Amino acid sequence: MNLNSGDQGKTIILEKFRTLDIAANANGRGLVWFTGSQDVIAQAIAPNQSFTMGPYIDDVYLRIECSEGSLTFDKNAPSQKPKKLSDILKTDLNGKTYQQNVATRGSISGNTASAALTDGTKTRLESRMKIFFGPQSCRDIRIVVTGFHATGSAAEVVNPNPITADFALELADASASVPFLFDGEQLLTVQPGGLYISDPLSLDFDAFATAWIRSGALVTSGQFIPISSMFAISGESMPYSTEATSQVNATGAMVNRTTGSTGPGGFIPAAILGTPIVNHVSVALYGDSLMAGTIGDGSDATTGARGAYARAVQGLFPWSNMARASETAAFNVGVNGFRRRQLIDFHSHVLINFDTNGIAGGATLAQCKASLTSIWTSAKRRGKKVYQSLIWPRTNAGNTAPVTGFAVGGIRDQLNAWIKTQVGNGILDGIIDANVVVESKTTPGLWANSAWTADGTHLNNAGCLAAAVPIRAAVSEWTI
Repeated sequence: MNLNSGDQGKTIILEKFRTLDIAANANGRGLVWFTGSQDVIAQAIAPNQSFTMGPYIDDVYLRIECSEGSLTFDKNAPSQKPKKLSDILKTDLNGKTYQQNVATRGSISGNTASAALTDGTKTRLESRMKIFFGPQSCRDIRIVVTGFHATGSAAEVVNPNPITADFALELADASASVPFLFDGEQLLTVQPGGLYISDPLSLDFDAFATAWIRSGALVTSGQFIPISSMFAISGESMPYSTEATSQVNATGAMVNRTTGSTGPGGFIPAAILGTPIVNHVSVALYGDSLMAGTIGDGSDATTGARGAYARAVQGLFPWSNMARASETAAFNVGVNGFRRRQLIDFHSHVLINFDTNGIAGGATLAQCKASLTSIWTSAKRRGKKVYQSLIWPRTNAGNTAPVTGFAVGGIRDQLNAWIKTQVGNGILDGIIDANVVVESKTTPGLWANSAWTADGTHLNNAGCLAAAVPIRAAVSEWTI
């Protein structure tokens, strides 16, 4: 097709997986716009320029305008469906707006095996979880579902059995729920080791809006369902039972069934994606129990955030929890943790807090350095901004003496000093230093307040709230 100066602009639909070739003659100039609720310039066209737009994972509306000379444009046949996560995230040529994590509380499943741990007869686990969107309005919501989980003794293991899952997005006021589909089907068979991204739900949400994720997991008697932490917000629920019917497509709080009771946690998405009107910071929380907040702290009753890091990021930017208790940096190097690292792709920033468990477990300074460098490098190769938290104190239960490796001048201090020197090396973008609050100024190596920790390792609610203050101050300065 041809478009000349003075012609009215042309609006076309570029169907998913198709590409569009555009070329300008020697005098040609113009603009290509993404059109929708708000028009966004996708590409300025200069004389003699030619380029290709797409393929995209959804139909895209484009408006082509010619201000000088003439332009030609032609659609190409559909390309093969993109398979890589980098392709799935791509929605435009120059990064104007693209799919990213847009809401809080996605989480990798942990090492609690499900109802089967306490009652091997339960076959259905359902949950209703509140989510909080980020600082820009967004659309086309998707979820990421995984067939693997963390164990605390290794970065991840594949689930031992398939799980039949279904999910829905419920509006904040419980007036309606809409099912998530996977290749057009609501029921998803989550195979061991798999990672699945739903079809987009063409719903729009305002900045800092809320909604509910409804989920269900069905197995045969005695099989395994990995879960996340228990929920705490009013209206959330996680019943488990042997019922034949699902509550996922309903609205309002899920009820305990006659064949079950309140479950030990929820089977939830690992991340909640969407396309914001303007892309913004989103944070992958990657580390151990201090990052996950699963020991010592409880979930905030208003936001569901748990632990100092999630509490710090909450209300600024959306986050996903990639952290699990007992992990070390070495658990997440190379083939260890490769499935989980896929989730980094959905975020702009990665906040890491390894390696307190490495030091406590006897890792040498050189081993800690090598493991952290590998994790940082993997995140940087995905184009992310990478931040490392300095290692916190670790003491006996009475907070009277540091444990081995955490005394003044020990491996912890040496590792922290080295981490600071790595900022700006092309891999590590910055540090997060909560030690300015959590570490004693008069007796370095001890916690600033013995009331903040019962075991000398994990912070309780008061300690997490205190630690969140310097973390939030640093994170609030982040930009994409």
